[in-house]
Amino acid sequence: MRLRLTGLGLLVVYVVALGALLGAGARQSGDIPPFPNNFEGRVFINGQPAPDGMEIFARLDRYQSNVARPNTAPGDRPIALVENGAYENVKVQPLDSSSLGRTITFYATFGRGEVQAQETAVFVQANPQTFEGLFNVLDLNFAEAPAQATPTPTPVPPTPTSTPGLPITGDPSVPQMSRTAVLAGIGALAVGAAMLVLIRRRNALRD
Repeated sequence: MRLRLTGLGLLVVYVVALGALLGAGARQSGDIPPFPNNFEGRVFINGQPAPDGMEIFARLDRYQSNVARPNTAPGDRPIALVENGAYENVKVQPLDSSSLGRTITFYATFGRGEVQAQETAVFVQANPQTFEGLFNVLDLNFAEAPAQATPTPTPVPPTPTSTPGLPITGDPSVPQMSRTAVLAGIGALAVGAAMLVLIRRRNALRD
C-alpha cells in the first residue's frame, strides 16, 4: 500500500534526523522521540461504507494527527481522507516517550463537527526492523456520520408575466372579420342613420 511506501520514506528521514539530534546532544534529557504509529483500514458508518471525502484523524492526549487547516500548503501535514470506503496514513507521533502505553482515539469530520470511532488503539514503541507497531491495520466504525455544512440554496428568479396590450395588425392569433360582415355592418349603420333623419323630419312637420 501507499502507506507502507510513505512510511518507509518517513522512517529514513526520521532515522537521519534522530542521528543528527543525538550526535549534537540537542536533547539533554535523553528522552528519544518514539517512532510513529501509522494506521490504515476500512471505515463504516452504521455498518455501511463511509462516503469519500470524509476526514479521519487521531488524538493522543494533547496531540492531534493530520488535520485540515486553512491555508495549509500541499504536502504539509497531509490529511487522511476516506476513499472507496477506506483510509490510510493516519500518523500518530507525539514528541516524547511519555505517551507510550496511552490510548489513541479516532475521529471523523467533514470540517464541521466531529464524531468518535468505537475503536481505540494503544500507542506503542514501534520496531523499525520488524515494522511491529509502525504499520497498523484498524477498521473504524462510527455510529453516525459527522455533520456536513448545509449548502446555500440557489435563489429562483421570478417567472416573468406578460403585460396585456392591443392586438397587432396581421397577428394570426386575432380572429379576422369577414368582408361580408363588415359590409353588412356598414349597411346597418346607413339604414339606421336614414331612419333617424326621416323621424326628425316627420317630427319637424308636425310642429
